[in-house]
Amino acid sequence: MKYLLKQIKLDWNSIEDESEIRILEKYAIENRLVSLILSFIVAFAMFLIVIIELTPVVLDVVIPMNKSRPRQIKMDFELFIDKEQYFYIYLIQEIVLIMIEMFTVLATGTLSLAFFRHCCATFKIARFSTFFLNIMNKWYFTLVIISVMSLSCNLFRLLNALILLNEFSEITLCIGIVGCHFIVMFVTNFVGQSVIDHYAEIFNAAYNTMWYLAPLTMQKLLLFVMQNSLKAYTLTIGHIYVTSLEGFSTMKYLLEQIKLDWNSFEDEHEIRILEKYAIENRLVSLILGFFVANFMFLTVIIELTPVVLDAIAPMNKSRPRKIWMDFELFIDQEQYFYIYLIHEIIALLISVLTFLAIGTLSLAFFRHCCATFKVASNIIENTVTKHTLQIPTYRRTHVMYQQIIRAVHVHRKSAQLALFNLFLAFIIYYLYVTNIDILILKSILYNAFIYLDSKV
Repeated sequence: MKYLLKQIKLDWNSIEDESEIRILEKYAIENRLVSLILSFIVAFAMFLIVIIELTPVVLDVVIPMNKSRPRQIKMDFELFIDKEQYFYIYLIQEIVLIMIEMFTVLATGTLSLAFFRHCCATFKIARFSTFFLNIMNKWYFTLVIISVMSLSCNLFRLLNALILLNEFSEITLCIGIVGCHFIVMFVTNFVGQSVIDHYAEIFNAAYNTMWYLAPLTMQKLLLFVMQNSLKAYTLTIGHIYVTSLEGFSTMKYLLEQIKLDWNSFEDEHEIRILEKYAIENRLVSLILGFFVANFMFLTVIIELTPVVLDAIAPMNKSRPRKIWMDFELFIDQEQYFYIYLIHEIIALLISVLTFLAIGTLSLAFFRHCCATFKVASNIIENTVTKHTLQIPTYRRTHVMYQQIIRAVHVHRKSAQLALFNLFLAFIIYYLYVTNIDILILKSILYNAFIYLDSKV
């Protein structure tokens, strides 16, 4: 961090041209404005948290009841004193902890943003700042891992709040925190896109100058700059994911690409190939949907086995009715067995159908790639046939060239789309499995804690 700040100071001291200094000042003012806006948002969030925590106190004054409303804090920690009696001590500690967390994140985020905006400013001046990106790339992957874990924990907390439906303030707070995570994801991709765009301006500036009027030595230098700037400098996560707005909207891009492919093919045989693979993919999706439906049916049958056995082969007392998923609605499980069962079925449906939708959509993308590869091979096969050999010689070569060019174009697009699909599937499943693993680990640790606590 000290090295980066020294480098920024060195850049400011080394630039003497007024227009270049104005560029640096412009980006510094923009970064300061963003920092002030984020600080205002954090202060407003702190104010809302205090208001939510003090709601029972305010209601006791405005609309008093026979007994005081329960006062509870949202953060779970223990000071080994009575929460009701020493509510304000708990509240002060909670506010201090949240302030430390928020301002730590704010300071880290705004400082990182300042570094990236300085990179954009130096790219605007055409001073290569690749060392900034190389240093920041090392820490970006760690930040993403922490963000995924934090998002998973808060999604789990939001799920519990929605299941219990006991406090509107808890649900609102969780939705706000989860929303902040997605905003951070968008800002991260936006910053990465900004770095890419500003670096691309170097090539555009060198290309659009009247380089042909410059001396030969200057033309060689400009050629070197253009060759160097052709390679995009990007902000990557673990050298896997490139942060950009394109990465934030990958699914939309893939669907548009498939639509474009369907509209670009006019030959009936090529369209039949696409239709064949689409029908196969639809059949696979239906089969997987059938398996999911059978799985849900078997789950319901297994859960209702005690009820069915009580009707067919009754005993002196009813058989115990238990659900297999471990969750709590704070009502008697035996008496309200069907409520638990409906809740379990809905939870299973959401999780299984989400996984099915992601899987079948990824499969559709890959099968479309296979179809376009098949179309490319079909074009090459039809380049030299009895039909093409009957074409006059002066036109035959041109037709064959056009066929080969079209086949290469289709193959290139298919290869790009296949690599893009593979990357997207890896990212989606990696994040999905990571979130599931974290939730499972939390559940195991929670059950272990309950077990050890019962033994003690």
